Amino acid sequence: MSRLPPSPWRIAGWALFLACSWTWCIGMFMPALMARDFGWPGFLVFAVPNVLGAAAMAWFYGSAEASRRFVEEHKPAVIGFSLVTILYQAFFLGWLCTGWNPADSLPWLVPLAVVAWTALAFVQRTPRVLVAAGVVWAISMGAGVYLANTGRLEWQSRAEPFFESGLIWMAPVSTLGFLLCPHLDPTFHRARRGMGRNESRAAFALGFGVFFAAMIALTYAAREHLLWGESATDLAPKLYAVHAVIQLCFTVRVHAAALRDLPTLRMPRRWVATAITLGLSLGIAMSFWSGLEDAGVSGREVAYRVLLSAYGLLFPGYLLIAKARGRADRITYWLAAAAVCVAGVFYWNGFLELDEPHNELWLVPGLVVVFAAAALAPSLGRQRTKLARV
Repeated sequence: MSRLPPSPWRIAGWALFLACSWTWCIGMFMPALMARDFGWPGFLVFAVPNVLGAAAMAWFYGSAEASRRFVEEHKPAVIGFSLVTILYQAFFLGWLCTGWNPADSLPWLVPLAVVAWTALAFVQRTPRVLVAAGVVWAISMGAGVYLANTGRLEWQSRAEPFFESGLIWMAPVSTLGFLLCPHLDPTFHRARRGMGRNESRAAFALGFGVFFAAMIALTYAAREHLLWGESATDLAPKLYAVHAVIQLCFTVRVHAAALRDLPTLRMPRRWVATAITLGLSLGIAMSFWSGLEDAGVSGREVAYRVLLSAYGLLFPGYLLIAKARGRADRITYWLAAAAVCVAGVFYWNGFLELDEPHNELWLVPGLVVVFAAAALAPSLGRQRTKLARV
């Protein structure tokens, strides 16, 4: 991997790369959902652990070799993380291209996505990808500045009581997911290996504390144009859709490049193509499903929340169990799968049964299942080892 000479520009370039690679359909939509359900405290529960967890990742790897060893040890999980991420972004792109609302359509986003996808194919090598990240971030911020100047951004929102709204039960899930998931992101490891220790810490702090924080703040302020009955003929949702499409294309491109170029991964390209195809198909198909009508959740939001649970349950659950066990072996994978299946029942109720008051309380037993599996993990396999020694 080629490197730029050490300089503040290099740190800024990697910081922009990190911010744009982490600006997923989660950061471009979840703040609006959290503000809708919980007011501005909901946004804080989303944003604070997100920014801190991503920025802190650089402090866990004192050298590029430490990053390489982690990726090698958890290779299947890292690949799975990227493939689910790529599928998730493609799903959201399919959603966008059929309009924020089922009655609206934005077919012009398809050629925009094709152009962005094609252009980004030529800038995936360092240092060109760092320049591309700066351009992508500038486009997003340009859309935000226009919306701000035309009075389209709304910073104030109601505040649901933290202890009465169910947000208190959502906070541990948000914190766990955002603290652990960054470790499985291969684009983060690419950035860590591209810099020295102090440079990486500065880039991660700048990237998430400033550049990425600005992205999710834009989502929060533009939430009225994302969720509730805004016509696609208005310029505000169109501008936000342009920002989202370009960010989605950048995220998918850098994940595909990381899976292809990181020496410890090297996976077939057809896997990425399959994830993109499945995601786009799901995003379009969900526009024809009314969803959970009793709970007031559209088909698109159901799919969005199910995919989101991978980052609140599947991947953090795996890392907790692998860390407790001290290695990623077959027992780790089977135990993680069992824990996720059991906890998933509680997460479904907590994330999707929105017609029930305080439904978020269901998340608590789900977390208990995951932590119980982590507590059990170190003891599994010991008896067999002792018998083998005898």
